[in-house]
Parts: sequence; C-alpha cells; structure tokens
Amino acid sequence: PGLLLKESDREKMTPQQIDQETQKIERGTIIHEYAHGVWRELTTLDEQWEWLGLHDRTPKDKFVTDRASESVKEDFCESSIVFFTEPKELKKKDEGKYNFLKEFYDESLEKESQWLVKEFAELEKE
Repeated sequence: PGLLLKESDREKMTPQQIDQETQKIERGTIIHEYAHGVWRELTTLDEQWEWLGLHDRTPKDKFVTDRASESVKEDFCESSIVFFTEPKELKKKDEGKYNFLKEFYDESLEKESQWLVKEFAELEKE
C-alpha cells in the first residue's frame, strides 16, 4: 500500500498483472486519502488518544508500511488501507489495530454517511 509500481517490477509483469497492481495501488490511494478525512472529521479525541497508544506501542518493524511509522495520522491511514484490502493480514500483523478499526468503522458507518452527504453538498455549492 502507498507505493508506486517500479519500472523494474513492471518489466517482469504481464500487462494484466500491471493492470491489477495499478488498480490495487489506486484503491489504496483512495482509501488512504479518505481515511485522512475520516480522522479529521469523524474520530473523537478519545479515539485519537486510543490510536496514539496503539501507535506508540508498535515496534518499528510491525507497522504496515514505513510511511505508517511516520505519524499517528499516517499510521491510521495506512492501516485503514490494509484493513479494507487485506484484513487478515492486518489482524495477523497487529490485532489491536485491527480490532480498533473494525469497531471504529462498524460504529461510525452512520457518521461517515452523514459526513459524505455534507461534503458532497459543499461541493455542489462551488
């Protein structure tokens, strides 16, 4: 997640594999940026503190990506990518973060829907 397809990797792949990998990267980017909005608009201060605790207890080699180790927000966004695209992998790598995201996204579905409606309404005004 969060990485571009390298030319050296592309040379070893079929066009179909390149297309599949490109789609995976695009989905990851969309989820990552969406998660930034979710963090900013939908997480409570208590949830942010809880995630900070999970982030601070994570050993450097256990973050889902190098980017996730850079900050609490990047960790939330990068972990969200893995949660939505490879949930079993996140659960295996960090069950605490998996459980947090499962509960958070399950409980916040209604809040997310309301937030998206509000965002689209703002865009229509422009």
